[in-house]
Amino acid sequence: MDSAGEQDHPTHDEALSFLSKVPGAIGNFVRIYPGIQTADETEWLETWFRQCTNKYFNENISSLDEIHPPAPPPARMQGESLAQPIRLVSIQPHYFRGFRETPQAIRLDGDLVVIDGRNTSGKTSLAEALEWLFIGCLSRRESMELGSPHELENCVSNQFRPDDNETWVSGTFVSLAAGGTETFTLRRVLKEDYGTTITSRCTSALFLTTKS
Repeated sequence: MDSAGEQDHPTHDEALSFLSKVPGAIGNFVRIYPGIQTADETEWLETWFRQCTNKYFNENISSLDEIHPPAPPPARMQGESLAQPIRLVSIQPHYFRGFRETPQAIRLDGDLVVIDGRNTSGKTSLAEALEWLFIGCLSRRESMELGSPHELENCVSNQFRPDDNETWVSGTFVSLAAGGTETFTLRRVLKEDYGTTITSRCTSALFLTTKS
């Protein structure tokens, strides 16, 4: 908060006013949240989300519902380069967690991507494939509060992986650079899986392939 008495959110809630200043998606989300309308409303978040979704697909979002972007980044300083925006367009897990061989990459290039499926259909494995591709570890395995290390031994590789196959996750990205686009692929290959101790870590190698 800039000052103790300043309230930026329409609800005049101090926490929401503070969060509305956060740049990016969080601030955008909080700024358009109208607040609980009645004291006995228990499903306020679901109700509001459905209303916003219906407005989006019916193409009747009013100017009051617009998401206002955060302030633009500072101008580029002399000798400093700003990162270009990129977009993940597909991901392909190969003998990773609950996945075996996937015949083709899973496309994520739509304006709205919804992952739906029954239990054990691979939703969590897909989320963890994204996590492992980006940071090379699984937070669920490395947290001491989320399971026994013995239960999660060798948890990166699929148990049915043939000996002559590798475990990897590949993601295809598009760099939205000014003046054109560039496609590149990141592939993380498992070298050593998690062991049975709480301090064990998996190791992997990350490969970059570019294609203009």
